Amino acid sequence: MNMNVSALDSPEFKDCLTQDNFLIYAISQYQNVHCISEQEFYSDINLLSMVKGYITKHLRGHEINFRILINYIVVLNNVFGSHATNRLLFFKCDPTHYNIIWTALEYLSISQLVPEVKHINIENDKEFMKILENL
Repeated sequence: MNMNVSALDSPEFKDCLTQDNFLIYAISQYQNVHCISEQEFYSDINLLSMVKGYITKHLRGHEINFRILINYIVVLNNVFGSHATNRLLFFKCDPTHYNIIWTALEYLSISQLVPEVKHINIENDKEFMKILENL
């Protein structure tokens, strides 16, 4: 599943991701050398939805396991790299999630300004950062 496509240099990926190019970009950035099936790739892609769901629950006032949320982002970083993880998360998640995502990425020291959010002023969520610092 590891492809030698240089998507970061490709003009089609210089701008924001779209529904049409999302999957191609994700495949091109997938770095899991131990991946043996398409199902495993899609399992890793599903982590984006899991992150989105956890953040949605948190913003609605529900209790969540913050360690699991951070672990999902770490796994994404391990299989896609930090730049692609930033792009994929900001593309898949709602703008109301951006402060939480940015804070988690900052906490993990993997935040990057990517095309999906380069024109948006995103600040750390101070309350969320306190939670993360106490993990």
